[in-house]
Amino acid sequence: MLNSHLRRVYLHHLNTWKAEFLSESKSTESVYKQAQTKLKQENKRLHKELNRKEKALSETAALLVLSKSAKRSGGKGGRLIAYSDRQH
Repeated sequence: MLNSHLRRVYLHHLNTWKAEFLSESKSTESVYKQAQTKLKQENKRLHKELNRKEKALSETAALLVLSKSAKRSGGKGGRLIAYSDRQH
């Protein structure tokens, strides 16, 4: 069965298919490069956003720890007392 199909394939068919394949390969390659560039840009943007959110989260966690420690000490932790008000 394959022999019957191959008997009808001529050199000009092969040359045409080869030319089409090579031209599609080049256009496909440029499409892949464009897609890769877009993905790299998106990845970079997402990393920046992730770093920003991680910094905000760590700052919030630090503030939460500070507020809890202030509550444990009776709410007077970290309050400045004038020198004249201090007991000696």
